[in-house]
Amino acid sequence: MVNSGQAPAKIKYKRMPELVMDQLMDWIMDGTISMGDKLVAEDLASKMGVSRMPVREALKNMEKSGIVESIPYVGTRVVELTMADVKQIYIMRKALEPIAAYYACKNITDERIETLIAVQEQLERVLFEENPDGKEIFVLNREFHFTIYETSQMRHLVNSISNLWDHLAFFKLIYGRKYVTDKDSAKRVVRDHRSFIELLKNRDCKGLQDAVHESLDRLVSGLNESIEDYIHPNK
Repeated sequence: MVNSGQAPAKIKYKRMPELVMDQLMDWIMDGTISMGDKLVAEDLASKMGVSRMPVREALKNMEKSGIVESIPYVGTRVVELTMADVKQIYIMRKALEPIAAYYACKNITDERIETLIAVQEQLERVLFEENPDGKEIFVLNREFHFTIYETSQMRHLVNSISNLWDHLAFFKLIYGRKYVTDKDSAKRVVRDHRSFIELLKNRDCKGLQDAVHESLDRLVSGLNESIEDYIHPNK
């Protein structure tokens, strides 16, 4: 069960479900909410000083994003991932995303590249702020990648990749904290993204395919060390 410590001030703004979701994601990132925790709408509503309706809507949105799951006769809880789960998902991403990148490069337009550059510039601003926002990093990083992949015009392939990202959402959300303190990791992300942009500009489709594969391969190779503090051990 969630132990939120001191409850936040009562929320009195519009777009209540989004604000509730922001608060829940903050609690995930600061460790207040952990993997496997049961989330009871009534309890959360009381802690936040809101009605149950926006909490329930926020939980539904988080379920769509893969952060929580609804289990019959149990209720809603935060997803649980083992090391084996995460490795398997990254291996599948390594198989699919280079293909999406290759065909995206075939279809890319200058206008789409400008959109991608704008997203990257915003991501870099957040990464190197004095106090980076981990949630914003999470959102912008996803937007960067799917700005590329959706250009492939391969809907079923992109949907499969999106589902894999959703399964990793909890892990990627909490792992985003690493970029707040580890600037070397932030710099590696920037280098990878900038290289993808240059390859797209040059319409080097095979080069982009290889670069995406190599980037994911490095992630898979370093998973044991990089996520041991965030993930459940294998069962």
